[in-house]
Amino acid sequence: MNRLPNILWIVLDALRWDHLSCYGYSRQTSPNIDHLAAQGALYKQAFAQAHYSLPSYATMFTGLYPHEHGVERSHRRIDESTTTLAEQLAAIGYETACISSNPYVSPDYGLSRGFDHYHFSNSLRGGGKRADRVLKSLGMADQGAARGVRFAQDLIPSCTQPWFLFILFSETHEPHAPPLGYITKYGTGIRHWLTHPLFVLRTPRLRRVAWYADEDEWRRVTALLDAEIAYVDHRIGQLVDSLADQGALDETIIIVAADHGDFLGEHGLGGHTFGMSEFLMHVPLVIRYPPSVAPGTGVDRIVELRDISYTLMQMIGATFETASAYSARNLLAASPADRHFAYARRRQADSGGKRAMAGEKWAQRFMKYDDDVEVLRTSKWQFRQYGTGRCALYDMALDPAETNEISAARPEIVEELQATLDQFLAQADHSRR
Repeated sequence: MNRLPNILWIVLDALRWDHLSCYGYSRQTSPNIDHLAAQGALYKQAFAQAHYSLPSYATMFTGLYPHEHGVERSHRRIDESTTTLAEQLAAIGYETACISSNPYVSPDYGLSRGFDHYHFSNSLRGGGKRADRVLKSLGMADQGAARGVRFAQDLIPSCTQPWFLFILFSETHEPHAPPLGYITKYGTGIRHWLTHPLFVLRTPRLRRVAWYADEDEWRRVTALLDAEIAYVDHRIGQLVDSLADQGALDETIIIVAADHGDFLGEHGLGGHTFGMSEFLMHVPLVIRYPPSVAPGTGVDRIVELRDISYTLMQMIGATFETASAYSARNLLAASPADRHFAYARRRQADSGGKRAMAGEKWAQRFMKYDDDVEVLRTSKWQFRQYGTGRCALYDMALDPAETNEISAARPEIVEELQATLDQFLAQADHSRR
């Protein structure tokens, strides 16, 4: 019997698709990811199912949509009866490891279940000590990328079975404070270098930056984000080079993705606390595995992060067991039965979150964006149904920046997509009966 392939699943936290150079970004931020894409498949229409980490990772690990797993607020955790991808891979003989720098991917939320090895790489867990934040603002610490890659490089050679490694990089998540050598990679010289620590300490959350930032400050934040991408890309290159040195590269399925995106001033918003948009849903996705994926494959069809676990199990000749009411797409082979849309949703902040934000003057400006919303995204349309009853429609082919809401002008499209959404949600309701 042939040995099962290894699996390396890399996630860059809060990274929107359009800041990677393999997607046409003007800055060359991601040469190593670009190389993986050139050797495999680049998905041009991949979408997250939630606007922030916890529900998105829960969906990726379980194959359940947010309205199925219910882990949408920070006091919830995955039900013990729900099996994760790591548990299923461990059951068929994989040695499993998780290197996380995001507190949501931890035992606290049940998302570390099934991993033989669990390593939290980020010294800034839960916000971290102020001393840690100051070190990061000075470029003297990252958010766990260096430690995580070293842990992986030590662990992989010791595995005697096929291995599954999930590694999460948080450098691309706010606040954006790249290490020394990257601070002014896309900046404007000595002024940015000298004022960098104060700027980083002033901008810990993009949602707050949106309260006061002008175009120059957003350009600076964006330059720091791009530098963080370049830094993480460098660390990914180190990890991939290690696999090549061990002769394991072509025996390893490599996936690169993000859990969601971020606003960078669009619609007056920053981060991903408020609102729901293409800028939060549209994410990068790359798959490299020479035995199954032809080099230079570009995939234009709509896919979801939810599809990754199903596809991984199919690639190794197994079935992903899930309680979902919905079928899944195979990312490597389209089927006529595939849904032609991606689904995502956002839920309002819970009462604790609302109380916390009520004391922040800046937050009051954005509370109007704190609403329940269901989203359908087709190749042409983005349709939103809000908890208040209103809806919104955007023509993504003509208006990718979502500047022109056209529901009143296209009632027939609204009616069609509303019916599709209702049928989709009813399918889960029916399965619970």
